[in-house]
Amino acid sequence: MSEEVSAADRRILDTIESLRSDRSLFLAEGLDMVKLAFDAGLVNEVYSTRSVVNCEIPCHKVSQESMDLLASSPSLDIVAICHRKEEEQLSSDRILYLDRIDGVEDMASLLKVAVSFGHRDVIVSRGSLDPYGINILKAAAESVFNLNIVLRKSLEEIEGYGYRLVRTTLRKMLVSSNSGEGKVAFVLGNEENLKTDDSPEYEKIFGKDSPTSRLLRNTKEMLDRNGITLESQLRNVQRVFYGVGGDMISHVYILGQRKEISFKTIDAYYDYLKKVGLPIFTERVRHYEKVMNVPIEHKVRVKYLKTCYGICYEGDEPNIVFDSRLIQYTMDVIDSVVIHELVHYFIGNHPPEFWDMVYKYCPDYDELDKRLERKDYAGNN
Repeated sequence: MSEEVSAADRRILDTIESLRSDRSLFLAEGLDMVKLAFDAGLVNEVYSTRSVVNCEIPCHKVSQESMDLLASSPSLDIVAICHRKEEEQLSSDRILYLDRIDGVEDMASLLKVAVSFGHRDVIVSRGSLDPYGINILKAAAESVFNLNIVLRKSLEEIEGYGYRLVRTTLRKMLVSSNSGEGKVAFVLGNEENLKTDDSPEYEKIFGKDSPTSRLLRNTKEMLDRNGITLESQLRNVQRVFYGVGGDMISHVYILGQRKEISFKTIDAYYDYLKKVGLPIFTERVRHYEKVMNVPIEHKVRVKYLKTCYGICYEGDEPNIVFDSRLIQYTMDVIDSVVIHELVHYFIGNHPPEFWDMVYKYCPDYDELDKRLERKDYAGNN
């Protein structure tokens, strides 16, 4: 339930002070960004000028005057106080190091391209813009929320972790060698970190006549001929390393059945799951809306959800978001998630009566939920 306006309005000044003093918090503004933050499990509480009911988090109704004090833009109707993702250990063989990137467009573009190329880990150096700044979030919130962003690591620390550095600027690209065998860090930004001699170090690493050296040489010549953006540069550097070789993913499960379909990128894989899943999820929602006597139709969306398989949003625009990976499971598992989310139309949060209603329509819910936990797509494990 939302708080009364007067009580929530009094919280605004305390909230503004918390945002200023606590760097672990940030503000998500507007319905789309708030939904993205919620999907990523980052929302602590919501403030809105209209009634908002969510089954998971506190929601506070405030006046427009108070909202304008909190938000960076006038006339917004919803914001969320969020916590930053916890930094995780670097686990990828390919990471991106953003060295003193001080332009909003550059930072936002690089974060989006990092996701499109399947990066998991991005290092943001001292002197770079904060990726959780509101202007960057407006342009690239989904990327920020899905990446493991690590702050203030030095290049020396990255080399110490065994990464070979691919140092790049707007017009030059060089590879510097260290002890790393197969781990590469793409360094974009500060030109002071680029060696000024013209020695082709990539030839020493990969061999003068190797396919990789030829690709690097051709790419460097192109960079020297044309002034290009950081985003375009990253795409060209990435092609050197990802443009050759086999497929990234060689098979997929659909409704519990393994299919030998290959995908060259993570994006292509998730796009396929979304395309296949949307009509099936929509049909199951419509079916159970009738079975459970839900008096409205929910809009159905599909996307990659990092921390759960479904989220139900009630209010003026009721909709349910399903994780694209859910389509890999058998129909009984899919139905259990559909039922869980539709029960939230009647009951917020998860009190005993919520579970009573879930078990009424899905007696095997607990076992099906365990299959989700152990990623048992076909029900064989």
